[in-house]
Amino acid sequence: LPRCGRCSTLYCSRDCQAQHWPEHKRECSRSRIFDRSQATSANQGPIQDVVDPFSRLDRGTYLHDRPEQDVYRLLIDTYRLRMDDNEKFEDFREVDSIYAAKDNDGQKGFFLPSWWTAESRTACEGLGSTRGEWCLLDKVSKDGIATRYGDGRFPMQLRMLGEVIYGRGVMGADGAGMRKMLASQEAGRGPLYSSMIDASK
Repeated sequence: LPRCGRCSTLYCSRDCQAQHWPEHKRECSRSRIFDRSQATSANQGPIQDVVDPFSRLDRGTYLHDRPEQDVYRLLIDTYRLRMDDNEKFEDFREVDSIYAAKDNDGQKGFFLPSWWTAESRTACEGLGSTRGEWCLLDKVSKDGIATRYGDGRFPMQLRMLGEVIYGRGVMGADGAGMRKMLASQEAGRGPLYSSMIDASK
């Protein structure tokens, strides 16, 4: 059964959803008022909670003041979500990934924490090459990331982190405006509403 991409209201069919949309759009927008409790990254996932994740993204400190294992997990899931997005939205497969098997010379531009060393890189790569939850041989999806971290907005955090790492957003999108708006909301300065686009469709 189809669901609203914003609030998950269930519909009996796509026709019913399309017919109800003009009325539902107003109701759905009101229910999307920004909740200050969303300013903290969800604590239900496998990483430590952080306050104001979008502000941290905007300041370039998203990975700072986190446990090393959390940084490795976030980098791995950011990479895997980018690979999934590239395949879905751009029909592009990164070389030397599970989507295409060729050489990859890597990407520069990470904003890593001050403790990051060559040993940290080796440890992160080790986590990604070991069978388990962060294995780079396993694909991920937006929904899988949201479920894993217990936060529907977590894929957006990883996509914005990926934009910094790769130097561009998926399909060339620039998320700076959205990142700044969300950071303003976290600081209590921005508009008290937000909406998310379900890009999985």
